[in-house]
Amino acid sequence: MFRKMLIGAALPAAVLCASLSAWADDTASQAFIKKAIQGNLAEIAAGGLAQQKAAADEVKQYGQLLQTDHAAANEKAMTAAKTLSVDAPTEPDSAQKSAYQKLSGETGTAFDRDFVMMMVDDHKQAIALYQQEASANDAASQYAKDALPTLQDHLAKAETLEKSLPVTTGSAPANPPSMAATAPAEPAPTQTASAETPQQGAPFPGANSFTEGQARSRIASAGFGNVSGLKQDDKGIWRGTANKDGKTVNVALDYKGNVVAQ
Repeated sequence: MFRKMLIGAALPAAVLCASLSAWADDTASQAFIKKAIQGNLAEIAAGGLAQQKAAADEVKQYGQLLQTDHAAANEKAMTAAKTLSVDAPTEPDSAQKSAYQKLSGETGTAFDRDFVMMMVDDHKQAIALYQQEASANDAASQYAKDALPTLQDHLAKAETLEKSLPVTTGSAPANPPSMAATAPAEPAPTQTASAETPQQGAPFPGANSFTEGQARSRIASAGFGNVSGLKQDDKGIWRGTANKDGKTVNVALDYKGNVVAQ
């Protein structure tokens, strides 16, 4: 779950949600438990990083919670792996390591916001993966069932943190590989645009470094609720729907941080 710890998306996407195709010779349950172990190891590392680099005490405390809970979860995952005759991984995968290195280059409030946004996105995807596995009937599915309440608690706490942290500017991670070759229509400035007061002519096309979670948070900070269906179009603009003033509207977020209802 350290999204950008396995996941792709600039800092890649959901830790426990990375593709299982890498374990082509394994059963679905064996592949799941391997990724679960790597996800636990990545979360333990992420939690330690948060304790070292976070500016806010509550983010440091959340990092400690991740370390404690995922260390305990990994013991259970290792037991399930043994039952399933799985050669358990001993470290996060390469994408998770890369994400860790990228996040480790941030500090202070920028680190806090990017880390918490990652945790929100990654836990949502991890929960979906675990729920799918929980429908089976073996050691891996039992592990998934037992772990779900903790993952859901982590998500709830991360969402609470996300709402409490100040909106920072210019702190989004580097562009994901799929967007790296897309040059902005004009040089991307430090984000000075207010989410509440978009610049005239917005949304502007250009390489968008906002992750989905960051885009959702930015749109919410502009006064929109129930943000959903976010997808980046071919111009780098995040588009989706949201509620405002009792109505459902189309909403867009450009690379400068402008939020526009359309």
